[in-house]
Amino acid sequence: MMSRLKVMRLRTISLLLAIGVLQACVSQFGGANGPELGNEKQPRILTIGDSLMRWNALSGNSIAQVISKNVNAPVVDRSQIGSGMLFRQNAGQGAAVSIPEQYISKDWDWTIITGGGNDLLLGCGCMACDDTINEMVSENARDGKIPDFLKTIRDNGSKILYIGYLRSPGLLTPIEHCKNEGDLFEARLAKFADSEENIYFASMQNLVPRGDASYFSLDRIHPSRKTSKMIGEFAADFIGKHDDRK
Repeated sequence: MMSRLKVMRLRTISLLLAIGVLQACVSQFGGANGPELGNEKQPRILTIGDSLMRWNALSGNSIAQVISKNVNAPVVDRSQIGSGMLFRQNAGQGAAVSIPEQYISKDWDWTIITGGGNDLLLGCGCMACDDTINEMVSENARDGKIPDFLKTIRDNGSKILYIGYLRSPGLLTPIEHCKNEGDLFEARLAKFADSEENIYFASMQNLVPRGDASYFSLDRIHPSRKTSKMIGEFAADFIGKHDDRK
């Protein structure tokens, strides 16, 4: 018989794929070429990533949509549920795509990013993930897929805000066993961002009060509308405080 953990993982993957198909049908703020990006007073923003970014898009309350409303500027959202940093384009991952392949080179002022969690949950099951984490961000936090990717975006002229994942203190969730791996992964991301100009990491690990399930959707994995709104408003405020365009 399959263990309870394996059953929960299978149900989680099935749910991600089903909802990913639905949310993929929601029109993005921009496709491959993006929308008209507005006048020079508006920041030009690209969002890429996984379900943390994309969740609640059906109701108009995804992080990217909230950012757009709060900065009063169009946002090109190319995030997709089920995406990963190490995934290849549609390479046996169902609806999942490579987050680096979501990026399109353009004169963005800001690129807002989520990602890496699916590499841990779907890639190595949050068990024996050392190789996966090292491939994404090296132990010294200087090298790896993500640092190389972020430096490429930054060197193209964009500032970067990398948003971390929620934690679920005091709650039983399908991803609670991922906490240690997530903490290690994000500690390396934060260390890398601290060493680089115009690359910022925003931790969300203290956002959820202990035992408060209202910060999650019914699956207790993804953000509720309230939480997507809070993160989107944080990102918009961060952009406003760090946007030094002339």
